[in-house]
Amino acid sequence: MRQLIIILTAAFMCGCASETMSVKDLYLLEPDLPEESLEAPELPINVGHFYTADAFDYKNFTYRKAEGVYEIDHYRKFISPKNSMVQSRLSQWLDSIGFNVQPENIKSEYIITGIINEFYADFENKPKPEAVIELKIFISTRNADPISSKTFKARKLIREADEKNTIDSWEQCLEEIFPEAAQFISNAVKARLDENQ
Repeated sequence: MRQLIIILTAAFMCGCASETMSVKDLYLLEPDLPEESLEAPELPINVGHFYTADAFDYKNFTYRKAEGVYEIDHYRKFISPKNSMVQSRLSQWLDSIGFNVQPENIKSEYIITGIINEFYADFENKPKPEAVIELKIFISTRNADPISSKTFKARKLIREADEKNTIDSWEQCLEEIFPEAAQFISNAVKARLDENQ
């Protein structure tokens, strides 16, 4: 496994710090919900806990500066952990397209969990920076019997290297990943139901 070099950014990347630079900007990740529905299984499902790989398990923005070199921005961060935002938004996404998503206190037969393997802004190619998200989805029964898993990855161009455009591009990544994940979940659950008939 390649060793990841984490560089802690100085105040606004200038190497100087003062009390006036201590204010942090907080952001929320909210990809648009779909307008169209999916022919989803009618049986109830739970969206369980999501995790984030250690290298990206920060609320802070993370930038890839070179091969294996990542930089943490201490002044631009999400208001919630990345895994919490992705889990919550995926649950809303599935519910909006026709899945019977149940709250965690109501145990369903099928559980959807996931791990965020990558979540960063790639500035290695400075003229064309990209937002990158890689998400692996797991489907299991409530008895922890694994059914299937699949990895989804999206890269989206960041048009202007500022906070708003970076957030927009990360949201576009999820807007690409979520429909593919939803179709995968639907197909896997239907196949399992057919096996049990």
